Amino acid sequence: MLRFSHHRACLLAGLISMCGVPLFATDAVDWALAQLNKPYGWGHKGPNSFDCAGLVQYSYGKVGITLPPGAGQQACTVASNQPCATTPITGPLQRGDLLFFDDDADPGVVTHVGIYVSNNMMVNAAWNGSYRPDGSLDGFVVESDITKPYWTRTFL
Repeated sequence: MLRFSHHRACLLAGLISMCGVPLFATDAVDWALAQLNKPYGWGHKGPNSFDCAGLVQYSYGKVGITLPPGAGQQACTVASNQPCATTPITGPLQRGDLLFFDDDADPGVVTHVGIYVSNNMMVNAAWNGSYRPDGSLDGFVVESDITKPYWTRTFL
């Protein structure tokens, strides 16, 4: 799991004087929760539909934090010398942490991202495994319990 580095994000956003407390992370969670039940669309960045990384990018963008468009790009670490704002999580999860996942088809490869809310819940745009009549992927922005077996098995 990786944590959105609030200090690094403040530097990236030019908000050093306003960013001592990660208030923007709570605001980003609120923006994400306001998108609940909007449809999933692969590659969609909002405001009417989202994929997982698009929801994160949109929500943090609403509070002045620019993040790259893909889950894999969002998962890069400061240690890798890439312009990203994530660091490995070393303590308890905090509201606004970005949670990264792989899947059974691509173990170890970041394929999904969500935003930690509280009480083992994250908000994420998730494909539900089925298709709409027009052939597009079906799913929604939902809250998911990260203690469920799929999520615990695929945490990175």
